Amino acid sequence: MAQRDLNDYKTNGPKKSTQALLNVLNTLNLEAMHLLDIGAGIGIVSIELNQSGLSEITHNDISSAYLDVFKNEFGAQFKGIKINSLQGDFVEVSDEIKSADIVVLDKSICCYPHYRELVHASIRKANTWYAYVIPRDKWWVRFVHYFGELRKSIKGDTFKSFVYPTDKIEQIVLDHGFAKHTQVHQREWLIAVFKK
Repeated sequence: MAQRDLNDYKTNGPKKSTQALLNVLNTLNLEAMHLLDIGAGIGIVSIELNQSGLSEITHNDISSAYLDVFKNEFGAQFKGIKINSLQGDFVEVSDEIKSADIVVLDKSICCYPHYRELVHASIRKANTWYAYVIPRDKWWVRFVHYFGELRKSIKGDTFKSFVYPTDKIEQIVLDHGFAKHTQVHQREWLIAVFKK
């Protein structure tokens, strides 16, 4: 999957939902900030923010294949930026990760079976900014998602994703002292950025 995602990125650039997130992040002053990218995949958010003045990037994914692609394909591009890579389930390894100025979860919450644990663990690492991309909690999104999951199951694909209640995710963030800065919809996706 890592190689497939790399080929897709090289051919088509960021997904529209990721680009919508990047459009918001690019309006922020990220100079000298530390970015924590959780469930980062091949690191598209980090790659696209390479010229934004970040001083440090922590790239986390549960798959070593994604971390290897990020390092081997793009590592040399980050001049003057400290790069940290940590493999593992973020909830389990979060104690090993220091806090960051901006924490991003681009379609990571919806891939985790216990969203509350992930949101609580990740929001505690955010000093200033917290951003995520998740499926919208709408009937038609749930309808399409159900049949997508059914198709994967028939094909023997054990990977699961989830449509979680967006209001409950947002409330966890607000309860940690953040305020909503921007919210954007990109078809079935909700892009939200919060500031403390």
